[in-house]
Amino acid sequence: MRPYKTGSRAVLEQDMVARKALIRRLEVPFRPLFRANHYLLTYRGHRGLRAWLDGGQEVRRARQEDRPSGTRSE
Repeated sequence: MRPYKTGSRAVLEQDMVARKALIRRLEVPFRPLFRANHYLLTYRGHRGLRAWLDGGQEVRRARQEDRPSGTRSE
């Protein structure tokens, strides 16, 4: 955590090391897929965290929007 304006800022850093031979072989040809997956995960995580920090009402709405149509709510 670092001071930021009137609050704090969390910085999350991650270094990934591929140890499995198959993943290392697929790293280059599948790089666009891996990047898209990373983008989607971080986008949804950021959205959920923001909603939670804003009070929780948006969390339920975000979950409902992300849920495939035809599924039941909790």
